[in-house]
Order: sequence, then structure tokens, then C-alpha cells
Amino acid sequence: MPHDQALIWAADGALRATLTGHTNRVHAVTIAPDGTWPATASADKTARIWAAEGALRATLTGHTATVDAAAIAADGTWLATAGRDNTARIWAASG
Repeated sequence: MPHDQALIWAADGALRATLTGHTNRVHAVTIAPDGTWPATASADKTARIWAAEGALRATLTGHTATVDAAAIAADGTWLATAGRDNTARIWAASG
């Protein structure tokens, strides 16, 4: 598996989605509490928001170094990311 994508698996072991589009290693994946959308963080200095089936919804730019972490708020309305540029950023879930 290439390191610039993430695979989302269902509980029964079936592949649910392949998230492709990052240009460098994916460091983190997080899933919205209601299960309707994932987000990824990457060494390409971006975070991405995806539809459940794997379509890209938004590319979040602003970090100046690898994005190592991502977390989605309990209400699913926003996403936090943290990067090696020593910043944490808050993004609207709509991108």
C-alpha cells in the first residue's frame, strides 16, 4: 500500500474507502463521531476532509510543515490539526 493514501475498513473487514490525493505520507486518520466523514493529516503539510465513500471534500492548507495529528469535535462541526510547525489549527468541517 502506498504511504500517501489511507484505507477505511468496515467492522466486518470489508474495504469501505481508499482515500487518495496526499502527495506524501499520511500520519493520522480520524472519523467523525457520526461516522459520516473521515479526515487525514499528512507530511505534505495538508489535512484533508473526505466524504464517507472516499471523495475528497476539502484540502486544508496553512501548516508549513508535516501535519501529525487531527481530531474531530464531538459535534462534528470542526476539526483540529497539529503540525511540526508548532501550530494547532481549527477548521470548519465544511472545509
